[in-house]
Amino acid sequence: LLVQEGASRALYCLAFHVDGSLLVTAGMDALPRCWDLRTGRCVQSFPGHHRQVLSVAFSPDGYTLASGSADHTVRLWDLRQRRGLLALPAHTGLVSALAFGGGGRGADGVGLGWPHAGSYLL
Repeated sequence: LLVQEGASRALYCLAFHVDGSLLVTAGMDALPRCWDLRTGRCVQSFPGHHRQVLSVAFSPDGYTLASGSADHTVRLWDLRQRRGLLALPAHTGLVSALAFGGGGRGADGVGLGWPHAGSYLL
């Protein structure tokens, strides 16, 4: 059981790292946080969004985190270098879901896809 300390507002999403050692949570406070599941401690936070973070996903290789927000952006974060990679303009509305996959088309039928390390961020 992980008792999350540090987030003062409601959580909307979470994602487990591919190796099961990390968990990312995000929500109302617009700040995704990465937790080490072995220690229960927050090991990194990802400032940059201006509104609630509604979706997070790890890349298949586990080296990149994507976060989608009510501020209409998707941000990519390099977990090894512990820094932001880039902010991608997204839909004209909030980004409520995202995933890495092989196709290049979103579940809503809109062809938003950004190539990333042999896969696509949808």
